[in-house]
Amino acid sequence: MRVPVMIGAVLALAVFGGCGGGGGTPTTAPSPSAGSAAIQCNATGSGSAVEIKGNAYNPGSITVAVNGQADWTNNDGVSHTVSFDGGPDCGTLAGGAAQSVLFTVAGTYPYRCNIHPSMKGTVTVQ
Repeated sequence: MRVPVMIGAVLALAVFGGCGGGGGTPTTAPSPSAGSAAIQCNATGSGSAVEIKGNAYNPGSITVAVNGQADWTNNDGVSHTVSFDGGPDCGTLAGGAAQSVLFTVAGTYPYRCNIHPSMKGTVTVQ
């Protein structure tokens, strides 16, 4: 009678305990309560440059300091967005337009183009 219970417990641990994604550094993001205060679109000044060209963000991943900034410039002939997962959409950038964003809370901020879903990038704030 105890053997089936023991086998069931081991199987449950194997199934539920094995979920973890393979290790590595976890991705962190600010809590939803950080909201738009963590990411502020239309910032003034300048920061790390990200070029939008060939339907891609280049570089795809950048790191900035807390209270640092990133600047996207659209060098494509078509419009793109800089839209943060769980955060603000910093608007649509026509060809030649730019957007500067201030980051006030440490974390990892994935973003994408809402017009071209294959376009993705990440800002890490330390």
